[in-house]
Amino acid sequence: MINPFIKFKGLEFFGTYEVAQGRTITEKSLRQTTQYAADLIYRFPAKQNFWVAVRYNAVVGTMKGATNDVTINRMVGSVGWFITKNIMLKAEYVNQQYKNFAKTDIRSGGQFDGIVVQASVGF
Repeated sequence: MINPFIKFKGLEFFGTYEVAQGRTITEKSLRQTTQYAADLIYRFPAKQNFWVAVRYNAVVGTMKGATNDVTINRMVGSVGWFITKNIMLKAEYVNQQYKNFAKTDIRSGGQFDGIVVQASVGF
């Protein structure tokens, strides 16, 4: 796993590259799953309590008994506001797609395309 983080003034980049291998007790060979992610965030003004961001995340891997790799892609655009140090409000536009799953799998052809609004209080 590699997780680079770069910050210049209000602009931040955070990335992820991860590879995992494994198998069930009945499988002879290892399966592999790879995850890629990138976050680009701009925080403003001087207090940096507002932000605009984009995020891309993809997972590619082989399911047990499958011959093709399956893929899950997620693209997010967000705006947010730290109302106080522990209260946050954000709105996101999300597009998530499930590709190459077996026709009998509930995730086959699945997708989400919409707006999510969230608020949180943290201590």
